[in-house]
Amino acid sequence: IQVSSSGASVSLNAKTGVGIAAGTTVSLEAGGAVSAEAGGAFGVSAGGKFSLEGQEGLEIEVSGEAKITLNGAVITVSEAGDVSITSPTKIELTAPEINATAGTGDVTIEGVSLVNHTHNSGAVAPPDK
Repeated sequence: IQVSSSGASVSLNAKTGVGIAAGTTVSLEAGGAVSAEAGGAFGVSAGGKFSLEGQEGLEIEVSGEAKITLNGAVITVSEAGDVSITSPTKIELTAPEINATAGTGDVTIEGVSLVNHTHNSGAVAPPDK
């Protein structure tokens, strides 16, 4: 079946659902915008690679907690804006410059605190500011 219109819009409406299925490919194309809305949950699943591509950037807005899980690594942003990054293996940061600023907190590596560590020379005071 083919449905087309050269002068107006075309709609598919049903009381309980509308399905589109194909043996190989389903595509949506528009000369302008394409939108999808759901009053409840919205899911997308792919048996192969899933790609998003944009010419003018990508924006994702979420009300409430947002979580991305990839191969056991998890990035979580709470509703309050707290960010948590966990990995089952390692986290690597590489850049010409990395800045971290916080009013409180600490970094602990192999049981050694950055804020409350001691030096082999016996110095126990915090580093000069």
